[in-house]
Amino acid sequence: MSAPGPVSVVLVDDDTGVAAAMERWLRSETSVRWMGSASSAPEAIQKIAAARPRVVLMDIGLARDEPFELLRRVLAQVPESRVIMFTGYLSPELVARSLDAGATGYVLKENEPDEILRLIIAGADGAVALCDMARRALDSAGETP
Repeated sequence: MSAPGPVSVVLVDDDTGVAAAMERWLRSETSVRWMGSASSAPEAIQKIAAARPRVVLMDIGLARDEPFELLRRVLAQVPESRVIMFTGYLSPELVARSLDAGATGYVLKENEPDEILRLIIAGADGAVALCDMARRALDSAGETP
């Protein structure tokens, strides 16, 4: 059952074009409250600690930073946040490692906005929020979420 009100979201992505596009889109969605973005691990830790969002969309390809270590640090500092990996990379290993490190979900940047929004809301509710391609990748490798 979804908590009342819009889902607060912070984006962690070092691609300023992606961050700007996501901000424009998410600000227009009534079911989401945009809390800002960060482009590096130190900035992400600071932003997430201050905003305490229900969902963090985190780029797995964040330059110069180890994504799984950042994921663990975010969850240690703000355990009530749900982290959904937001990436252009798909492999069963990356999906499994993300979930093993504590991610709530895995969504591809190429997914349709409706699917991304559905997964943000599902992740906020505590469900495993995997896009269809990530779920199929896990299934083909014999993994289960």
